[in-house]
Amino acid sequence: MKIKILFMAFAAALLGAACTATLIKQERKAAPEGGYTLEEVAKHASETDCWMIINGKTYDVSGFVAKHPGGRMILNGCGKDATELFMKRPDGPKTPHPFWAKLKARSFNIGRAATPEK
Repeated sequence: MKIKILFMAFAAALLGAACTATLIKQERKAAPEGGYTLEEVAKHASETDCWMIINGKTYDVSGFVAKHPGGRMILNGCGKDATELFMKRPDGPKTPHPFWAKLKARSFNIGRAATPEK
């Protein structure tokens, strides 16, 4: 019984985040054809406007900052490529984020990151 309740709570949390992200995506203009540049992401580096790049994708986590289970640690990734922070969590338990966090992150994806020119 407890497992079923936990699963239902987990599913509701994921669906809630997905619905919210869908509404945000509908309001936001389409992602640039070449993806979001690091310079564009860097303009969104505050507690109330937080974008980050993780594994080549751009995420707008502005609405999640206050809900982040790790507290203000999420702010360390605002406005930059936060792949290493997300994968290794050097300021916390030094382990990758759990699977459920990776699933939740999908709901904040706003487009791909631009490939840096070499």
